Amino acid sequence: MDELEQRLRAANPVRAQRDEPLTLRAEADLARIVDGTAVARRTPRASHRPRPAVYWIIGLAAALTIALVVTLTNLGQPVPASLAAPPRLKATPIAEGSDATLARLIAAARSQPDTTAEQDFDIRIEGWYSNVTVTEKETAWVVQPQEVTLRRYADGSGRVETHAGPVRWGAEPPDLSAAPGSLISRDDYPAGEYPMLYPTPPPTTGAELRAYIEAILSGGTPDVTLTTGDYFNEAESVRNEWVLSGARSAALLELIRSLDGVEMLGRVTDRLNRPGIAFQAKSGEKGSFRTILIFDETTGALLSSERVYIGGAKDVTYPSGSVVSYTAWKDPS
Repeated sequence: MDELEQRLRAANPVRAQRDEPLTLRAEADLARIVDGTAVARRTPRASHRPRPAVYWIIGLAAALTIALVVTLTNLGQPVPASLAAPPRLKATPIAEGSDATLARLIAAARSQPDTTAEQDFDIRIEGWYSNVTVTEKETAWVVQPQEVTLRRYADGSGRVETHAGPVRWGAEPPDLSAAPGSLISRDDYPAGEYPMLYPTPPPTTGAELRAYIEAILSGGTPDVTLTTGDYFNEAESVRNEWVLSGARSAALLELIRSLDGVEMLGRVTDRLNRPGIAFQAKSGEKGSFRTILIFDETTGALLSSERVYIGGAKDVTYPSGSVVSYTAWKDPS
């Protein structure tokens, strides 16, 4: 079984029953493949199991270029003028500039204690995705968070558990299949079977972290060129699998400082009401999206990420400026 197949099995959107939403990880992986922010590796095995009605994240408006585990239908429908989505982040400019701010964040991260990467740990994620409920009768746009706990042990065993949260934006559909607080999925993995895209601990310098990401995304192909947006998106992937503390947080900030086209938005408050400093980069096909990373100003830890649609993507009909996904890491880093 190749890496992408392992990843899709970990997401496993076809495991759910009719009308159940995709898990957070499934939505994120599918969205990144669809909007062009995922780098193609190997062709996964296609599943021919259809899903007649499914919760679609808005990011699935572009056509899949490879056979995946779901059947796309009803794409390109008109979007309501009032789209259910989180508001855009409000940023306060920072006078010292991006380089000085990154240097300060790197120093803050380096001053934090490190944890042993191989020890047992939990990663808790809270994510919002703009969903569209497609049925034969109507289309309803909602934003419903998911709470995901990824528990991994040093022997390679673990559990991934996903619960539904309350609808935050948009009217709750009468047939909402995942009631707030309900268990969406629970997967247990025996020793050595916990699926990971990045199975080895992240390195502790920016240059090494760049090579670490490139080794996975290139799949051994030397002519694969990554964009700044690719590195931003993979920061999210790495953070979903590892607790980044101390030197590893500093390594991520060093990598960001080395990239072209990074824009500092300024001070923001993330979706969990935590203050942080936000940086963004173009992502997706033709830079139609922006990936935003938010860091704790005191510790340099990565707090959260989100993706915003800017415009220009083929067949994407939702409004420019729409927040289409959001991920917040709730475990201490």
